[in-house]
Amino acid sequence: MTVRHLDYLFNPRIVALLGPAEPRDPVAAAVADGMRRAPFHGRLLVAEDTIEAVEALAEAPDLAILNGDLDRAPALIEVLGKKGCKVVLAVGAPPEDPAVVPAMVEAGRRNGVRIVGPGAFNLSVPAIGLQAVVSPVLPQPGRLAFITHSNGILDTLIDWAAGNGIGLSRAISLGAKCDVDLADILDWLALDHATGAIIMYLETITKPRKFMSALRAAARTKPVVVLKSGRHGPLPPSTTAIRRLADADAIFDAVLARAGCVRVEAIEELFDAAATLGFPGAAMGERLAIVANGYGAGLLASDHLLDRGARLAEFSSASLAAIATVPGLKSDQNPIDIGPDAQPERYADLLPILATDRGIDGILVIHTPSAVSSALSAVEATLRGFGTRRQPRLIACFMGETEARAARAALRASGIPTFSTPRQAARAIMHMVEYRRNQELLAETPPSIPADFTIDRAGVAEEIEQLRQAGREWVHGPDALRLLAAYGFPTVRPIFAATPQEAADHAKRIGATVVLKIATTDPIDKKTVGGVTLGLDEPEDVRRAAELMLRRVMTRAPQARIDGFTVEPMVIRPDGHELLLGFVEDEQFGPVIVFGNGGTACEVIRDRATALPPLNMALARHAIARTRVARLLDEGPGRPAVQAQAVELALMRLAQIAIDHPEIVELEINPMVADPSGVIVLDARFRLGEPSKPGSGRLAIRPYPETLEQAVVDDMGDHYLLRPIRPEDEVPLVRGVAKVNPEHLRLRFFAPMKELSHTFAARLTQIDYDREMAFVLMGEGPPGEAPWFGTGRLVCDPDGVKGEYAILVRSDRVGRGLGRLLMDRLIAYGRDRGLSEIYGEVLRENRTMLALATELGFTVHATPGEPDVVHVVLKL
Repeated sequence: MTVRHLDYLFNPRIVALLGPAEPRDPVAAAVADGMRRAPFHGRLLVAEDTIEAVEALAEAPDLAILNGDLDRAPALIEVLGKKGCKVVLAVGAPPEDPAVVPAMVEAGRRNGVRIVGPGAFNLSVPAIGLQAVVSPVLPQPGRLAFITHSNGILDTLIDWAAGNGIGLSRAISLGAKCDVDLADILDWLALDHATGAIIMYLETITKPRKFMSALRAAARTKPVVVLKSGRHGPLPPSTTAIRRLADADAIFDAVLARAGCVRVEAIEELFDAAATLGFPGAAMGERLAIVANGYGAGLLASDHLLDRGARLAEFSSASLAAIATVPGLKSDQNPIDIGPDAQPERYADLLPILATDRGIDGILVIHTPSAVSSALSAVEATLRGFGTRRQPRLIACFMGETEARAARAALRASGIPTFSTPRQAARAIMHMVEYRRNQELLAETPPSIPADFTIDRAGVAEEIEQLRQAGREWVHGPDALRLLAAYGFPTVRPIFAATPQEAADHAKRIGATVVLKIATTDPIDKKTVGGVTLGLDEPEDVRRAAELMLRRVMTRAPQARIDGFTVEPMVIRPDGHELLLGFVEDEQFGPVIVFGNGGTACEVIRDRATALPPLNMALARHAIARTRVARLLDEGPGRPAVQAQAVELALMRLAQIAIDHPEIVELEINPMVADPSGVIVLDARFRLGEPSKPGSGRLAIRPYPETLEQAVVDDMGDHYLLRPIRPEDEVPLVRGVAKVNPEHLRLRFFAPMKELSHTFAARLTQIDYDREMAFVLMGEGPPGEAPWFGTGRLVCDPDGVKGEYAILVRSDRVGRGLGRLLMDRLIAYGRDRGLSEIYGEVLRENRTMLALATELGFTVHATPGEPDVVHVVLKL
């Protein structure tokens, strides 16, 4: 269950408040008081929380609030469900009897009742006067939605919003989440037109894949800001750096980065984000102009913005000329100092000039207390000078407390995000900038996968099974490198030596500087115990080093079973950089990729980024860019740039190993050396274990479903690959749609369309395979290059019950049976997914589609209020 009946939670017409007439529990008393104080726009029924009282209710409530002890809750839910109630808000804490909550869930499931809670004593919908809240303040209507796991945090947010003149669309604390969970609420709010931004406080995540899908869907439609507590949870015991670097907070960073959310670190940052993202037009570019009546305040603001990655806007020549005509400026450069003695009119004079400069994304107006320019008069001049413009964004910082408090209230009332310090303003501005960057990243078209991206999946699976049969847990050295080579990693080729003399003989045959390593199947850190020696030039040096190494390792790691040594040519790359990469299996989110600075100091430096598989080239590049070592990989003074594509491909290959082989629960490559010629892996190890879930079910994001690919032939004998769409298909899709007859496009999209915009095409190609499927007919060639001939799309509702289909075929291939091929595939897929029906909206004039739908067994229905559109339905 997901969004089923949640309309009745957030838009009820009839609410029943069930509980003692005089609640002894202070929380229940506060909820009852909030319901009575608020002017609820529907009908409020008040009754005791007894079966007799519920049965006697004059009407069936949409929403029932259980405001007493929950011991009788299962029986009450049973009666409420039979009466027609859709949702129960369980205010009380979970009862001591552990059997009560499961009985509540079962009663709800049996009778079609959704349950929020227990322990959910905050629900607010200000627009309809629904205020089942403990907070003494009743929030006003607005565009922000608050979701929390903590009632206390939600009370604080409500109080803060009311004190700062910020309205709410919805506010809810979820309590114990026995039925309705965070993903359900996110799915509903993503489609809620009254909600402009979502603010969340989280403690724990349940059902990770469901949560991830809902979070990604919501963040694509509106800003989602997240504060999470418990950032320093305990790490499981580990012997590898990769596991220690992938702590809980780093993994959650990967989750939010993949979803495109804005993450904040503290409650005050949550307030700042709410103050900016709650206003229309939340996204903003990074080019800022600053206007201040004090140079120090302007300079502080610029410092804070530059520290966070913003840029000071460069004024156009026209703007500079116009600024020069404004009298009395102390500085006409950015930041502009109008001077502490300036009259408010200078704000009004400057803002129209800056607002018309296309090189400016946002304007920060700063006012410090001044006897010459009162705060309120500065507000009036600011609003007059800026007018009703929506772009660039206007943000205000009115410093001080006495006069400034009223000025900030006036600005907020006019829809201008307002702050009291330059640091706070800069922090809030960067939330808007980060949101814009996230949206651009989500819509970025990944480059085509190189044609030589080949892997030996079957061979590696067979070798893993042999290793498991042999009882191996840790796999090091040549065995680990052989697996990586099968996935396309360039690696060194170590040679095994059973004795020091054999190691010397191998070194002699190599005839170059070599590296000597201890060979063991036990999970020891070779460098820590003295099991690695570099730069050995002579065979005799190798023999002596091996004898010394054996004694040293046996002393420092007496438990280790020593098999011998490995000898390999020493890789000498003067322009190389040592990198660390690998993955670990997280209990909640499955495999998590780690990338960062490599070598022995990787844990000291702790420069790493985390990412969730699957990856494409764009996602890999952005993960790399989040590290400090990425700057060293670029060209700089005295150093050439490394081959960036080779590093990105290494991350993609690593992600594919994580997807393909669930038996590998931990893999560490350290180091991989990158330089202008490419990459080479010098050492690696991995651990075998039992996967947490079979197949791809353990991944937080469903990977590309390769098993759904099939070869098909049209009625004219031409061959195609019918497969799920990929993000790399954007360019072929745009090119192919350009060859579709405008009339065919109108019939598909219900409006004239000449071409697909990048944003729309990205949305069509970057889909969540767990919720949506689009099959494409492609010609010969790799993803990103093969020609496109048609698409069949099926979008499932959040409950996974129904799916809406759409078909588009390239006009020069119409009449070849491709539409039928796509429809048959969608119907088969819908049956496999367990959908109850597939439906579509079709223009009456689209006789070809209506004939095909009728032939396939769809029934045709009129669409109320839309005479030109019919609704076609196929029951599965």
